[in-house]
Amino acid sequence: MHIASDTPRERRLSRVWRAIAVGGSSLRHRNFRYFFFGQLISLIGTWMQSLAQQWLVFTLTHSALQLGIVSAFQFLPVMLFSLFAGVVVDRLPKRGLIVATQTLFMLTAVVLGVLVVTGVVQMWQIYVIASIYGTINAFDIPARQAFMVEMVGRDDLLNGIALNSSIFNASRIFGPAIAAALIGAVGTGACFLINSASFIAVIIGLLLMKIERVPRAASAQRPLRQIGDGLRYIASSERVWLVFAVVGVGAIFGVPMYSTLLPIVATSLLHSNVVALGDLSVALGVGALVSALVLAYLPPGPARGRLLLGAALAFGALLVVFGQSRSLPVSMGLMAAIGFSIVSVNSSGNAIIQEVTPHHLRGRVMSVWGIVLVGTTPIGSLIAGLLGQQFGASAAIAVGGSICLVMAVYTNVRARRHHVIVTAADTTSAPLGLAPEIPAGAPLPAVELEGATLD
Repeated sequence: MHIASDTPRERRLSRVWRAIAVGGSSLRHRNFRYFFFGQLISLIGTWMQSLAQQWLVFTLTHSALQLGIVSAFQFLPVMLFSLFAGVVVDRLPKRGLIVATQTLFMLTAVVLGVLVVTGVVQMWQIYVIASIYGTINAFDIPARQAFMVEMVGRDDLLNGIALNSSIFNASRIFGPAIAAALIGAVGTGACFLINSASFIAVIIGLLLMKIERVPRAASAQRPLRQIGDGLRYIASSERVWLVFAVVGVGAIFGVPMYSTLLPIVATSLLHSNVVALGDLSVALGVGALVSALVLAYLPPGPARGRLLLGAALAFGALLVVFGQSRSLPVSMGLMAAIGFSIVSVNSSGNAIIQEVTPHHLRGRVMSVWGIVLVGTTPIGSLIAGLLGQQFGASAAIAVGGSICLVMAVYTNVRARRHHVIVTAADTTSAPLGLAPEIPAGAPLPAVELEGATLD
């Protein structure tokens, strides 16, 4: 009996569907689908609020320093409370904790929206709300990061991180564009109120999940000793602390230079308005989304490390050039490339660290990740604000980019010399489930790196 072979068109479609299945493997998990689509809606509102808050502060003060101060109020609590939050995350059910943080985020957005719509908003109120938001974020960041493996399992963890990054950055495209249009039409207040409503989607998604109970080791250790266990684990692996170092320098001297000063770039350097601010934010989101999609298809192993090292070099260089641009189309192209490079660094680093971290330490390690990635923002924002105020946005961005470039060169040299980051990680020492507590002061297990042991 003759069986007809597939036509070329059918073979092409088959390859497309296989590619989609590989890139979206974590979506086969029901819980992650709820999280994915809930976050997609909620994060659009979050980016709307981010741009609206920047524009609100700028229109009230016309000060680069004030932009930096508000950012510092928003992110300082992450630096102060994240280590303690990591202990809490390791002790409590993560879904319930995330439902609580998302509800509190919703309430802060409502309050800020009402203050703006009624015309009574003042800078001190923005400071207070930003501080409350940051305190909530200190618990939300490690909880969401550590919850990922409970939704998708270890096999699809890296794909889940990449897809989560993709929706974060896809929303960065639509959120600022919608916010810019709304601000021009009805003002900033609508952005805050719409953001508050968007949290309903992610809260519903979380409540619909069916989560298997993950056993947790009971611990009689004091919180400070538990925090010490997480810090000692990070210090024990050159792979881990080197990733933390390059991401941290970018978080202090890179990201705040363009994020804090973007309203100044749009108005003073490009001689435009809130529309240009929205265009630059959208371009950043496009580049970041492309990076996240590339990472979704990138196989685990050395390729992620090589991408991190190359993207770190590109990020510093692109930032220096961006600070000198006076053309909106050129600046948008550079922002897209910057978005691609910084997400490649951060998402690859996240995947590398989660790949090797034992489950019982994940909340504490990811709380340090939150400090490095978000909690250091107050330092960077104040540096950006001060440099922008004294020397102008162009010089401030160039200085930050140069520091990031120097750190990227150092990381590349050290990583290749010691064969870390660019080599395959051993994940067998990080099982999902109950793991024994490490006694305070005891040596941590060594991390195996392709035959070499780094203590």
